[in-house]
Amino acid sequence: MKKDLIVPGGYWPLQDVEEIRRLNRYKTNYLLFRNRYEEVWPNWHDRVTKNWHKEDLRIAFVVANFCKVLTLLCADLLCGEQGDNFGASCVDEKANAGLQDILTNNHFNITAYEVSGIAASMRGDGLYKVKVEDGQVKIYPQPATNWFPLVEQDNVKKVSKHILAWEEEYNDKKYLRKETHEKGLVFSEAFVLDDKEGKILNNVDLKTLGIMVPETEETKVDDFLIVHNPNWTIDSELYGVDDYEDIDTLVYELCIMLSRNSMVLAKHTDPNMYGDPSYLEQNEETGRYELSVGGAFFPTPAGSEKPGYLTWDGKLEAAEKHIDRLLELLFYISETSPAAFGLDKHAIAESGAALKKRLIRTLAKVNRKKMYADAAIKKALLIAQMLDVEFCGAEYTPEVPNIDWQDGLPDDELEQATIAGQRVGNGTMSQLSAIMRLDKVDEEAAQKELERIRQEKNAALPSFARTGEMGNFPANPFRQGNEGE
Repeated sequence: MKKDLIVPGGYWPLQDVEEIRRLNRYKTNYLLFRNRYEEVWPNWHDRVTKNWHKEDLRIAFVVANFCKVLTLLCADLLCGEQGDNFGASCVDEKANAGLQDILTNNHFNITAYEVSGIAASMRGDGLYKVKVEDGQVKIYPQPATNWFPLVEQDNVKKVSKHILAWEEEYNDKKYLRKETHEKGLVFSEAFVLDDKEGKILNNVDLKTLGIMVPETEETKVDDFLIVHNPNWTIDSELYGVDDYEDIDTLVYELCIMLSRNSMVLAKHTDPNMYGDPSYLEQNEETGRYELSVGGAFFPTPAGSEKPGYLTWDGKLEAAEKHIDRLLELLFYISETSPAAFGLDKHAIAESGAALKKRLIRTLAKVNRKKMYADAAIKKALLIAQMLDVEFCGAEYTPEVPNIDWQDGLPDDELEQATIAGQRVGNGTMSQLSAIMRLDKVDEEAAQKELERIRQEKNAALPSFARTGEMGNFPANPFRQGNEGE
């Protein structure tokens, strides 16, 4: 099993090479997502121009934050259309009622959007933490920067302990908080941190930090209360692969090119001049001879030639072609269709089916994420049900919920109505199911709507053909004789 490094005598932050690399990647990706590119590439100005002075703030770094847009697109397609209950349900009525309460109380659609949508894409790893708080089951997102799992020596995919650790300050002293999650148990600890060396010192009582949490808690659940949701993984690693590692250099190059173009255009709006020095006027404040134009003026020998502008070919056409090529590579490598951003230059989607064909790689990427998110969310909700039964007085048998995943694309109502009408017509779908699907309502509401439709159709018929009025019809005029005969 991997060794626990968060112990007295160790160092914080951790000195392990693999952990340093992972945490640095998390930090870099967070800065990219938050549009703080100058912190990721502090020497960006050397690529833009050599005539740079730190005190000169006129040169701006033009940032095209493709990383953030990519993450939000994937999160929207994955979770944006799931609704308040995230499309989750149980077969058993009591279990389903308990599940719906958990989903509602936790605003789970928002939690899943943050963990499975944003965090998994940005860092490669999202975490759910399930606990009982104030008599209710709570599901919280946890940043993977605080997560230090221990895995079995012979199986990198099998976690033996989930460790959460983070730094806190209390009464001007630094402490390290630590939670160790085992199956059925949670251990809480706090350590004093050495300010100078970052060394983990002695263990202290949690009450020292004003925290009233038992050092050992029994969860009564034969599973961890931490659920890992990777973006996607490979067979040799536990940690997920983020959406930025293949494109961050392309995004950097795009920002550099945009900044260069911006600088060239800015210079051309205020060009330099040359000419006879007699055109210069003395500035009364500075005493210097200047020309009342924005750019610099370069004097030439008197009478040599008339004033003119210094021009320079910035090769903007070639630069624009390079920018277009960078954008193509960004879309290609990130598996993102330009149609997802309304940038499809070839054609406009006429229908939902056509749009899906244009987004086939993007939807395939989201489906890949969905495989991992589906397993993680189902596990988190199952654990939440178990805690609900054990600690919150609920009475039902927990079960793995089903999740009705949507594709996240806007519905083409005409196309769906046409397909539903055809299926009802050829007998492969009932009218009730068609109403439930098209109107997105439950069976009870669909049944009421179907009854109203039948009543309206019935009222439109001639009186003799209406259902329910046959008893008021007169005797058949074509029948010979009368009833007594």
